[in-house]
Amino acid sequence: MVANVGTMQIPVRLAALGPRSLAPGTLLAVAYSTVTLVGTPFVIPQIVSTYDVGLGVASLISVVQLGGFVVGSYGAGRRLDPTPRVLAGALLLTAVAHLIAALEPAYLVLLATRIGSGIGLGLITWFGWAQAFGDDTRTTDLAVVGPVTGVLASPLLAYVADSAGLTGIYLLLAVLSLAPLPWVAGTGGVVPPRSAAERRTRAVLLTMLGGVLGSLPFLAHLALDPAAVWFGNIEYASLNTRFRQDL
Repeated sequence: MVANVGTMQIPVRLAALGPRSLAPGTLLAVAYSTVTLVGTPFVIPQIVSTYDVGLGVASLISVVQLGGFVVGSYGAGRRLDPTPRVLAGALLLTAVAHLIAALEPAYLVLLATRIGSGIGLGLITWFGWAQAFGDDTRTTDLAVVGPVTGVLASPLLAYVADSAGLTGIYLLLAVLSLAPLPWVAGTGGVVPPRSAAERRTRAVLLTMLGGVLGSLPFLAHLALDPAAVWFGNIEYASLNTRFRQDL
């Protein structure tokens, strides 16, 4: 219960971070994106049981979400400006994706929602770093949000996964995606254009960040059960043993 209370205080803690060089709406949006990515390891076991698929197949939600993340973060810097309207659109996109996923649709539809979610998360992350790059204080503030949020959110995600399953997790994420909206208007101010070299560096950093975050669930499952991950079937090990016994 103490851990859950601490988790519910995320907005308060974020608002109190150091000098408010970044708008609370930006910090809250980035915190929400971290919760979504941290939630992936809690979602995968629920997908295995709900859809009766192997661990490798269930892990595809992480792969497609990461792909959407790369598309959103990489493409945004070339087509969009970091305005409040873009941030609000990204948040609403992820909210719709989570709500559809909460209905436990066909698995291909679920994968499509994860692509949409990944695009929205990529836009949010790009928005945050676009506001922070070139300012040491802003960069420090933004860098702190992820670890703080991840530590506080994990107990809540574990509790929801155990008590409410897949639907509960996605409903929680949908609600959290709407939390920053009242502060989005205060995130205005377009960052001045940067050189081509700076844009390339930013794209590379965002892609690396997405790759690290997106690969964590896969690496965790690979360490726990290599056969299940590589062969896409959680029952592979037992089936292989039975086959050998029959021989």
